[in-house]
Amino acid sequence: MLFWDGVNVDSYILKEDQQATGLIIFNVPPGQILDAENSELIYEIYTPVGGNPATSLPGYVRVNTKVPGNPPLNSAEPINLALEPPGNIPTPITDAIAEYGINVIIAPWLPATHMEVGDVLTLTWGQTKITLPPLTAADLNKPITVAVSKEIILATSNTLGLEVFYDIRDNVGNWSLMSPATKVDIEAGPNTLPAPRVQEALGDNDINLAELGAQNAHVDLPVYPGWAVGDQVKIYWFGTTQGGVEVNETDTYQMKDTDEGFVVTRQIPNAAVVAIANGRAIVYYEVNGVRRSKRLAITVSGVVQKLPAPEVREQLGGVLDPAAVPAAGATVVVKPYPGMNSADQVVIYWTGVTAAGDTTHFTDHQPGNDQLQEIIFRVPKDTQVNPLAGGTVDVYYTVVSGAVRRDSISLPLSVRAVSPGLDLLKPRVPKAYGDGTRLNFDTALYYDDYLSVIVNYTGMAVGHSVQLRWAGTVVYPSAVKPVEVVGDLEFLVPRMEVIDVIGRSATITYTVTLANGTVAGPSAALSLSVDAQAYDLIPPVISADNSIVTLRYTDMHAPHTGRIRWEGIVKHDTDEQNLDTRPEEFRIPINWVTENRGREVLINYTVYRGEDRHLIFSRVLRKNL
Repeated sequence: MLFWDGVNVDSYILKEDQQATGLIIFNVPPGQILDAENSELIYEIYTPVGGNPATSLPGYVRVNTKVPGNPPLNSAEPINLALEPPGNIPTPITDAIAEYGINVIIAPWLPATHMEVGDVLTLTWGQTKITLPPLTAADLNKPITVAVSKEIILATSNTLGLEVFYDIRDNVGNWSLMSPATKVDIEAGPNTLPAPRVQEALGDNDINLAELGAQNAHVDLPVYPGWAVGDQVKIYWFGTTQGGVEVNETDTYQMKDTDEGFVVTRQIPNAAVVAIANGRAIVYYEVNGVRRSKRLAITVSGVVQKLPAPEVREQLGGVLDPAAVPAAGATVVVKPYPGMNSADQVVIYWTGVTAAGDTTHFTDHQPGNDQLQEIIFRVPKDTQVNPLAGGTVDVYYTVVSGAVRRDSISLPLSVRAVSPGLDLLKPRVPKAYGDGTRLNFDTALYYDDYLSVIVNYTGMAVGHSVQLRWAGTVVYPSAVKPVEVVGDLEFLVPRMEVIDVIGRSATITYTVTLANGTVAGPSAALSLSVDAQAYDLIPPVISADNSIVTLRYTDMHAPHTGRIRWEGIVKHDTDEQNLDTRPEEFRIPINWVTENRGREVLINYTVYRGEDRHLIFSRVLRKNL
């Protein structure tokens, strides 16, 4: 008979076949097994004759039925969801973090009665198990700290998604099962390649959408250790919108022999960047599918830049002449835009204002396409064009892609109305050459502050007033000039407006206000093309605090030199600085900023290539301070 803590729990009649083994198995009811530090077990043997018992020496056993973490009974899974995942683990872990090791925090396991003196916690980090000493009374119901050394971290160098978890055994060997894992990326140690960089995010790890415009983002791949011709490099761009929607992009490139020793630059489409406005992106690369770089985390700030404006084929220089519109109507064209696909819905809006001030509206819609083909709309002539003579119209479109809506830039047009007795001839530029439609900046304006434009028209009379309109990169409207003498009327277009269309063109028109207040025009348009320079220099970039202007352009190298022109209330030039292949920064004096507070300044730069050659001028950055 077996006695458990003095209670007879089971008895057994010995059989003949058990005499050979000497093994007797007792079955103890679960309800009889109670938690105890030392439960006493003895057994007694009764002989068939006489019945005098023989009593064994006592045996003692520790009983603990409170399993750490209280896992479900007979679980088919090795994970105990009642346990918290390991905490306080940064991701990614960089060399700077790994240098001092990290402290992993384990939350107290519940219920509280199941966290006991003697429990032993083991943290698993890769192939390493870190086992802590048994818990003491001072440890109960408090977070447990597990120190993970630099050496243990670096043993898992270049691991993405390393699962870190723990388990617990109590003083009788009860097992908690494994905790849920915390995933961590290890970007430390010799096995991790250097991170890429994004050119548009240099300095502050932020892409400013206003500066990016319609351009793609540029990812630079460094000359990584072990570089070899034929390496397959895959760039990963994991973008996340402010609302948590993923916008991902990948790019694959095979290294060529001509790439050896040089940074290789790849592009991320503009659409993938603007889609995560005010969100963030993680950028890294893999080599041959086995070696991974450190990650670069960047933000994307600013509002989503508008799509390019639509075109109206019958307009010229911002003027729509109803006589030039066919009976079928005005032709509105939406050019292929970044990210265009057949799931898009493209909606055009035609909003007119008549000469009398009444408004008209027209809208139409079509799907996008995957072939990057232009989309053509027709606007009725009789109801939407002719009534606007002498008025204006604004044309824009909206692209709806799922839950995302993007508007285009608006195209403003004047609708021509001809007054009897007036013939508003094209303006002319005296320094233009050929048929009067081309201008060479170096010969015509290199040393001048203004470009002269002459207006003369049939029917000009004293009492009229004229306003010139220069439509270049932006629209520059002149001051209104009264006609005091019938004949040539000169307007002066500022030098910076001409510089901003070098290699491009500007459309010049004018309107005439008659003595009775009637506005005639716009005039016939002069499209003036300005000859290109040796380099097409993009505008500079200014820092958020307006203290630094940076220039960068294609084929930038020594011995080029550059300087910044800052044009506001006063014109300022920085000192000349030597240039090389890197972006060059120019510090802006604080008084240049404060004297223009609340105003727009025009900023550009010049490049001198030596050998007494003329300066080359960049396009203009317009900044409201």
